[in-house]
Amino acid sequence: MNQQLQIDRDGGFLRRYNYGDRVVIAADLPVADEAVDVDVVGDTAIVVIEHDGRIGESELDLPHGETSATVNNGVLTIEIETDRTEDAIGSGDDSAELDENA
Repeated sequence: MNQQLQIDRDGGFLRRYNYGDRVVIAADLPVADEAVDVDVVGDTAIVVIEHDGRIGESELDLPHGETSATVNNGVLTIEIETDRTEDAIGSGDDSAELDENA
């Protein structure tokens, strides 16, 4: 397992776990589950968050594969089943930041 961690400006966490044939991205969000909407279009996850009457949108680049997204108790989890190890490991900087204060 390979793990990457990023802390955003508000102290929130975005983690990416690489398991070879599966990638899991987890983000700790300071909002209720119903304030988060996630759509996956191709290899991009579009995350829309409503917070304090404002709406913020972020896009996350995903490896190619079958994708599912859930939000439970303020934790966004995106799981991607990949066919190839190089898709799961990725190349370059995969860091991303969710904009919760747009």
